[in-house]
Amino acid sequence: MKLAQDEDVIINFREEQLKPILLEDDRRLELATLFTDVYKKHMHEHVALREAYCQQALLPEILRDIRHDHLFAGGVFYNLMACIGLEYYCNDKVEALIADDTPRASRSDEDNWLLETIGFSSSGFCFDYQTLGEMRDAHEAGSDEYVRIDGMINFWLKESTRTKYNEMLPKSITDALGTTSAFDVRFAVGYPRLATFSMDYDLLLTKGIPGLEQKIQENLDASTENGEDEKVSVYQAMLISLDTVKDLCRIYIEKAEKSLETETNEKRMGELEKMRDSLAAAINHKPESLHQAIQLFWIYMVTTRTRNFSRMDVYLGDFYANDIDSGVETEESAQELLNNLWLMISDLNYFGLGLVPNGRIFIGGKGRRNEVNANRFAMAAMEASDQVREVVPQLTLRFHEGQDPALFEKAVDIIGKGTVHPGLYNDDVHIPSVMETYHVSESEAAKYIPQGCGELNLDGCTIGSPNSILNLVHGLELVLHNGYNHVINDQRGLAQGEPESFDTFDKLLDAYYKQLDFIYDVLAHRHAIEHEAMAKESGFVLHSILTHDCIGRGETLYNGTRYKGGIIETFGMTNLADSLYAIRTLVYEDQKYTLRDVVTMLDTNFEGYEQERMEFLRMPKYGNDHHGVDELHREIANKLNFLAYDKAGKYDLDFFLNCNLNPGGAIYGDNTCATADGRLEGVSFALGNCPTAGMDASGMTALLNSMARPVEKHAGCVHNLKLSKDLFSEENRPKLMMLLKAYFANGGMQLMMTALNKDDLKNAMEKPEEYRELMVRVAGWTGHFVEQESYLQKEIYERTFYS
Repeated sequence: MKLAQDEDVIINFREEQLKPILLEDDRRLELATLFTDVYKKHMHEHVALREAYCQQALLPEILRDIRHDHLFAGGVFYNLMACIGLEYYCNDKVEALIADDTPRASRSDEDNWLLETIGFSSSGFCFDYQTLGEMRDAHEAGSDEYVRIDGMINFWLKESTRTKYNEMLPKSITDALGTTSAFDVRFAVGYPRLATFSMDYDLLLTKGIPGLEQKIQENLDASTENGEDEKVSVYQAMLISLDTVKDLCRIYIEKAEKSLETETNEKRMGELEKMRDSLAAAINHKPESLHQAIQLFWIYMVTTRTRNFSRMDVYLGDFYANDIDSGVETEESAQELLNNLWLMISDLNYFGLGLVPNGRIFIGGKGRRNEVNANRFAMAAMEASDQVREVVPQLTLRFHEGQDPALFEKAVDIIGKGTVHPGLYNDDVHIPSVMETYHVSESEAAKYIPQGCGELNLDGCTIGSPNSILNLVHGLELVLHNGYNHVINDQRGLAQGEPESFDTFDKLLDAYYKQLDFIYDVLAHRHAIEHEAMAKESGFVLHSILTHDCIGRGETLYNGTRYKGGIIETFGMTNLADSLYAIRTLVYEDQKYTLRDVVTMLDTNFEGYEQERMEFLRMPKYGNDHHGVDELHREIANKLNFLAYDKAGKYDLDFFLNCNLNPGGAIYGDNTCATADGRLEGVSFALGNCPTAGMDASGMTALLNSMARPVEKHAGCVHNLKLSKDLFSEENRPKLMMLLKAYFANGGMQLMMTALNKDDLKNAMEKPEEYRELMVRVAGWTGHFVEQESYLQKEIYERTFYS
């Protein structure tokens, strides 16, 4: 990681400086006890008040000191054992939760109890059953400390939001889904979390804390007069929560002043004084400068522990332009502020927040206030990504016909230098699609942002967490085995007949759609129950303040937000389509094999059928502009999207949609049997809406033509491209730009490009110490290549390299 500061010296931060700094176990136990005691004291009050009091007690106790290389104050410890969580992961060593490899009937009573009570992921009021249990068991049974910790565990086993959510799930859902782990999915799983979610930071910065307090107080007074007790409690909780933010600012003012007492570097003294003054401003009035705006944004963000940072050129663009135009900042000093903000976002990874698939910042696109100012900020944001060169923040550029072309040109410039960011999103395709899919106006659709790994949500007014995972390839495997998982030896899908019963391709395809329709219904029902549980058991009060329409309705997040839906992370679409195309051709059209023959080959991982496998491999594949396979790919994708889409109304969701993205091609391919596209057991799926690695053999134009055929009713598709840096040279740049413009003009939705030298990846695997800065697009997110697991390195290396 590098950052220009201190007279333009490039500082290379040593790896040991970035190791996670976490709370010690004894301190974690103290804080868990504090949190639990406050919860107990207020457990019979309104959930919003209960949460506000818990946060008021906990947050001041988990503040980090101001780092010497940070220009803004704010940071909290995240490795807590009892807390308010958005997506809280724990219990990763509890075997019952992390492996779906035994028949349900053979599970022990203890395993079944664990599955019905705790989870791998949690949201709301969360606790770490595994770690607390380990700490309890380190003491002699019956001792005072053993009894104390055991009592805390038993309390949260009843009171945690995860437990109460689990209690609400009917047996029909738990029987249909696998374990709660997100990383060992055979077919489908649902897990509670509040992930793809963003707040309206523009509201925060235009009103400031005093303005928000005034707005909430006015609503509180009206609700008190009308006798609306539920709303009164919510508004009171909001005011308590804003008081907590102000208290954190006061603590950091003291920390800054204490640092000033011993600081001797004149430049750093000026930075600390500016930090102190911006914290004081946050308490007393709305921001009046870029520094004040970033400081308020930052302290609120770390307090809420959110992971997506919204349309930053909207809420910081005016501050940036006004400060430069008025002489408060120069372009160079303003750039230093942005560079440092980028650095601080990156550092959150090392603070234990785990931002890699998130940390999203959005620039460009329709619907921005003061577009000229926003564009100036957007250019500086891309420069920050180029100078800081870290995997987060994940910068995304939205663009449209008529937008200043300098933004797109700048994006291609820095991608070509190896920055990887920004990802490119086409408003001219996405906005009409979002209008139709989410049933919103054009102005609402212009709020779309691809959060997390690329899941589409509407900025500041939507909960659409991707709380479901679906392995599309395994769905076909279940159909071919009459709903039986022959690896687990358990019935996991619909029984629709043996292979011989599918005597036409249409019957096979219809059976697949029925299998998927069944699981979509289960997942949508589960998602609706999650919304219900979260609305009842959690408040997310600080998040509610900056989410439309919570203040106006006097509701907490899950009751008050404008749009509530669900998004399913789907994996294996390309392998599914390529497999079905091969089956349609070789079984039903050419009649070279029976469907039973195919099942036998797949069940044996093609052992003894090497020549037959070569025939399946040689069949046309998606990504080569082949009309037949591309159309089947699109037909299946659209059908599945509509099946999911149709479940929303049944379960009172505003939307329920597939998204085709993430690194799950490598993760979930690992536990999926061989497929009829010639893929062997355990080999990675194709990534998102891309072709299988190495199967796009007809050139980049053909690839882009295949990927430019848009699908309907979806919540995001990922398209990745691995290019030679030579294509970005002065000589080749015009040709590259023509290809990109043609792709987007023909309906291309999105593109994420990695620019590399020919042998970079090969050399990085052999000499990782020499390529520590090499960044690649993993999926919807970016990572340092040498830090990826070996299976991901292999998958990235095998993607087609265009030069």
